[in-house]
Amino acid sequence: MTVVKGDNVYCDKTDIQTLLGAFDVPAAWTDALLETAMLRAAQRIDAICGTHFGSRAMTVLADGAGIELLMLDDYTRWPINAVTDVYYREEYAATDTFEASGELVDQDYYRIHASKHALERTDGSLWVKGKHNYRVRGTFGSGSVPEQIKAASVLLAREEITPGSSEEYEKFTSEHWPDGYSYTRSDKAGTGKVSAPMYTGVAAVDGLLAPFVVVIPQMGIIDF
Repeated sequence: MTVVKGDNVYCDKTDIQTLLGAFDVPAAWTDALLETAMLRAAQRIDAICGTHFGSRAMTVLADGAGIELLMLDDYTRWPINAVTDVYYREEYAATDTFEASGELVDQDYYRIHASKHALERTDGSLWVKGKHNYRVRGTFGSGSVPEQIKAASVLLAREEITPGSSEEYEKFTSEHWPDGYSYTRSDKAGTGKVSAPMYTGVAAVDGLLAPFVVVIPQMGIIDF
């Protein structure tokens, strides 16, 4: 997965200290180090779940197919929140910029498709067939951060700060969350059952992430 500059995190320092019960942050962990740990946790969750919870700026290079829809499924299935601009050029050239060799597509002539993960022409024309001949810039992601994702981020950050700290959270076995998800995981004695595959190796985190995991290709995503 390409890391896009400006990734936002899913928790803050206060969450790490209090969200799942009191947690003491060692004095050696400065705010800058905590920010880095939270960022790594968010990026790891994004890579596992195949989306971003919240809105994130991203650029996608897409192939025109000569139809009214510019499909983005082969590049990212993150929901399209808004489009900043779309540029077109006749041929893909890695050493040239879209601004230098292409043209801006008028925003009045396309819109985000209501159900498909695509941009739809509204002026009766077609997206020209080609290889990486369109550049789409905008904000992508699910638009909100579920409590489970925030909790998973906290646990991943805590594991980086103090390895093994998540073992204290056996009380979350078969927990039911307000938005309807539940999960089970093994207890310390190994007598319980884990309902999710291993994604991170941290059982409490894997149970939290399980309902949100999708399989997604990441081709064609570049830094914004």
